[in-house]
Amino acid sequence: MRQLFLWQRITLCVFVLHIACSDLKAQSSLPVIELTAQSTVMDVTTKMEIFEDASGQSQIEDVIRDDVLFKINDQAMPNFGFTKSAYWVRFVVRSSSEAHWFLHLDFPLMDELVIYRLSNGLPEPIRITGRMREFSSRAIPHRTFAVHLPLHAGSTDTLYARFRTDDTMTLPLYLIRADVFRERDHTQQFGFGLYYGIMLVMALYNVFIFFKLRDRSYLYYVLYIVSFGMLLMYQNGISYELFPWAQWRMDPFWSSMASLWGIQFSRHYLLSHRFTPRLDRVLKILLMMSVVSVVISVVAPYRFSIWPGVVIGILIFPLMISTAIIAIRKNYTPGKIFLTAWIVLLTGIVLNAFMSMGLLPANDITLYGIQVGSALETVLLSLGLANRISVLKHEKEEAEKKLFETELRMKAAVVQQLEEKVRERTALLEAQKQELAQTLEVLKNTEVQLVQSAKMSALGQLIAGVAHEINNPITFIYSNLYPLEDYIEQFKQLAKAAIQHGLHTQLQDEGVNKKLNNLDELFDDSDRILKSFRLGTQRIRNIVQDLQKFEHADESEKIPVDMNDEIRSVLKLITPQYRDQIEINTQWGPIPEFYCTPSHFHQIFMDIFINAAQAIIQRNKDDKRPKGNLHVATYVDESQAWIGIDIRDDGTGVAQEHITKIFDPFFTTKPVGEGTGLGLAIAYRLIEKNRGTIQVQSKVRDFTQFTIRLPINSLIKE
Repeated sequence: MRQLFLWQRITLCVFVLHIACSDLKAQSSLPVIELTAQSTVMDVTTKMEIFEDASGQSQIEDVIRDDVLFKINDQAMPNFGFTKSAYWVRFVVRSSSEAHWFLHLDFPLMDELVIYRLSNGLPEPIRITGRMREFSSRAIPHRTFAVHLPLHAGSTDTLYARFRTDDTMTLPLYLIRADVFRERDHTQQFGFGLYYGIMLVMALYNVFIFFKLRDRSYLYYVLYIVSFGMLLMYQNGISYELFPWAQWRMDPFWSSMASLWGIQFSRHYLLSHRFTPRLDRVLKILLMMSVVSVVISVVAPYRFSIWPGVVIGILIFPLMISTAIIAIRKNYTPGKIFLTAWIVLLTGIVLNAFMSMGLLPANDITLYGIQVGSALETVLLSLGLANRISVLKHEKEEAEKKLFETELRMKAAVVQQLEEKVRERTALLEAQKQELAQTLEVLKNTEVQLVQSAKMSALGQLIAGVAHEINNPITFIYSNLYPLEDYIEQFKQLAKAAIQHGLHTQLQDEGVNKKLNNLDELFDDSDRILKSFRLGTQRIRNIVQDLQKFEHADESEKIPVDMNDEIRSVLKLITPQYRDQIEINTQWGPIPEFYCTPSHFHQIFMDIFINAAQAIIQRNKDDKRPKGNLHVATYVDESQAWIGIDIRDDGTGVAQEHITKIFDPFFTTKPVGEGTGLGLAIAYRLIEKNRGTIQVQSKVRDFTQFTIRLPINSLIKE
């Protein structure tokens, strides 16, 4: 038993010796914070070491034993953001006076703070505090955390502090003399009282205005002031004494409430639905997100509920400023005050953030930038609301004035409207009269066209009969020409043989002898007569064959057709009539056969050629020229997808205002009785039926060109 007790004593001595050595090592490696009689405030952050306890489970004995875990702090204002880790701080203090000193953590959102001092090599807890503990447990009742340090003149102490929070891990740590702390606290309390007094007065003032004017913008503004003020009371640590029952949920809740009512107020103030409808839709989305964020802040853990409010707060500023700028550009003057107010608030927030990051020195402006900015924003927006009421009142007066003037104009316009209706009725009757006249004219033209169609039908039947009747005798005559030529040739041989044998000398008739002497001349004349007779009958046969082709207008079966041959046959029909006045030029390209109804394209080409011939003849008369030109070309286009047919004449041309109507049924520029206006309309329909296209280009007194395109992929029989 004694031996066991001895080993315990030895183990305890070794532990105390290790701690003492660690204490001496820490004191020798760390810079010492000297506290003299003249010292007032000392920044601990520049002379301390930090250890991140990622597990959050390390005890003071573990931290003292493994002193190598600590690293010198290199941040002017230590800020580690949102983290689950606990942080340990170690620093050494030497006091040369009997003054009372506080260790001051100027960050009210620290959940837990534990301070230790090494006394005789053993850790001695000085204070356990934090926002998660009762406010009454704080040794010094203050909105932040101030702990009295039991320091003695001439002593050197090593202090440890452990920090943990669900908020951002920020460590603004100072040593401050007790009297200076109280003096500063007095000044700060006065400033906070002034700030929250301004916010309260502005809220009450705008509540009064709301009940008087019943303008919801004032209600939203009051709710925004209250929400933002409560948010700052929480972040400044004041609310922990006033509302200890809800301290851990106030930050995300009031942040979301401030965003909610700030957005709603801004939408009404800036009339975003009128000036910036697109941004207004985005603001509505943020509004719904804020409502969801309020719900999350009540039911979700603090670590998760804080983020929606942060994200919405970041998005609000650029949207508000953009909306205000657009409204200002649209001559909405209250937007200028709104823009100024939000820029002032943003400036205060930026100054405070830069101070927290160590980029700016700590002074009254940077320390309380948010309070100053929000107070100025509150005053400016109150003035802006008053200006907005004045602007809206002026707009209302202007609208009423315009309405009154409009009513006067409407009353004055009643008589004018009645007179206008009379004129309209008169014009309508006149228009109906003209329309009736046009209808009668159309009926007359239709009657003429029907008569013409009947004539054409009768003519088609007549052509069929005539072609048939002519074809038989012509065939008979043409088939007997060759035997006749053979007989004449035999007679010529007999006559020549008789002359050679002198038979003609036995004839006593001198007239006969004379004719026999001129027999060669007679034979030559007979050859010429037979040749012209053969050519004439051949021409008659060709004409009859073309008429027979043109006559088959009702055939519907599609057959393979050589378009070059079809065009040639139509040209043969019209050439005799116009050969003295028109020079016809052709350019035949190698094109494939096209499956179609031949009579359709006979009709198409006949209509186009006749129109072209008439235009050429008219220009020949106008310009007194002997002949005009008609050019026909066939080809396959470069894409190998279309057959192209160009028909170009140098006639009178078509006016541009008639180009779009040229294919309309019954449209014609010719006098009544000289044209039905159906030819090109039928041609257009037939080409379209064959899945082709027809286009026209023209210039008055220069040229007209029709371009027909037929798809090669339709060349196969359907």
